[in-house]
Amino acid sequence: MHTAEVRRADMIPLAELKQPPLHLKVSRQASITSLRDSKKVIAQVLPGQTVEVVELGETQYSVKARTATAHAEGWIAADAMEAPPIELQEKLRQRRAQAEERRDLIERHEVAVGMTSAEVRASLGKPDRTTRSRTRLGDEEQWFYVNYKYTPHYVQQQKEAGPFNHTLSYGRVPTGHRIITFRQDQVVEISDDDVVASTPP
Repeated sequence: MHTAEVRRADMIPLAELKQPPLHLKVSRQASITSLRDSKKVIAQVLPGQTVEVVELGETQYSVKARTATAHAEGWIAADAMEAPPIELQEKLRQRRAQAEERRDLIERHEVAVGMTSAEVRASLGKPDRTTRSRTRLGDEEQWFYVNYKYTPHYVQQQKEAGPFNHTLSYGRVPTGHRIITFRQDQVVEISDDDVVASTPP
């Protein structure tokens, strides 16, 4: 099974960092465990053996290794490996900080330039409508979310000969759109209009 099929939230694939394959040496004897079951040992690697790193996490790496008996793909403890290059460690630090920031945005139902379409959907939900266009900068996709404001409404009621009761309620009124523009699956612009366009059927 390929690592991508069991993707974990804390793992960062080297491919997403546009990094070439990374080959690191094992610093101590360690176990490679199954991608599906981290308690199942599928191979042992010895100090000095080189393995190919596919994904990097804080406590585990996803690796491919050739042993005396088989080709193994699975998890290995990060502290059993030599450290990645300093430049890559800095990229990982920035990526984790960015991921944390985006998790906070999603929790607050906000969006920011650089987010992916999956992150925007997690934050704002399904768009009310979408459009696609081709520009001099490349293919673009726009997601439209209707903006609303809540206006107070007072209702006056009287029961029989008693006093008037005033009830306050709020009505939701559309005020325009939040427009999210994507290029290559990343948000490149966030804007608002003040005219509510009719949503196509």
